[in-house]
Amino acid sequence: MDPAAGRAVGRIYRDRLGRTWLRGVRRPTTDVDNRRLRQLLDVLGLDRPTVVGQSFGTVYALALYRQRPQAVGALVLVSAYAGWAGSLSAEETERRIRQTERDMSAPVEQTIEKWLPTLLTPAASPDVVELVATMMRNFRPTGVRPAVTAPGAADLRDVLTTIAVPTLLIYGDADVRSPADIVGRDMHTRIPGSTLVVIPDAPHMVNLEQPKALNTAIRRFACED
Repeated sequence: MDPAAGRAVGRIYRDRLGRTWLRGVRRPTTDVDNRRLRQLLDVLGLDRPTVVGQSFGTVYALALYRQRPQAVGALVLVSAYAGWAGSLSAEETERRIRQTERDMSAPVEQTIEKWLPTLLTPAASPDVVELVATMMRNFRPTGVRPAVTAPGAADLRDVLTTIAVPTLLIYGDADVRSPADIVGRDMHTRIPGSTLVVIPDAPHMVNLEQPKALNTAIRRFACED
């Protein structure tokens, strides 16, 4: 990244779990995050780029489109939600938020043991398992709580029907966090003209377990767009 871009928008990046991190922002929200994303697009001079998000990253991609649709050329949403509140029942949304609060107060190895089966399949390689576990060991509860509850509480269903750019939805058929047959098909139904790809034997972290299938789907979409 151009150093000038970094100075203009602060430090913003996403990790492989799809979480967004902002240095210098104590309590990230979709509004704060997307203001900086819009600034980043301006500084880099990107002309209607394809915006790619995974898991909670898709919430920020959708929020960016709602705030500035003319800046987005296409969307690729992997393991996507319209926010927990926008894709799950009120009871399930509340359960997940409360569970996250409890997990952030628990010993980290206990949380890792609980979360790994919801992110990966039993067939995940030891290297992938260790990668995710290492990232989780670096969790900081004061950062993870708002990073989860802000997009988790979001309801972006109103955005879906307004999307007028090519949109690719990618899910794993073994995803227990955002199930393809429930969340994926609902997103596909609501987003006009969207393309839904379901990757066999892939979990929520499809990019880590099925990177070739994911890249193939994105390349095919890019060639057709």
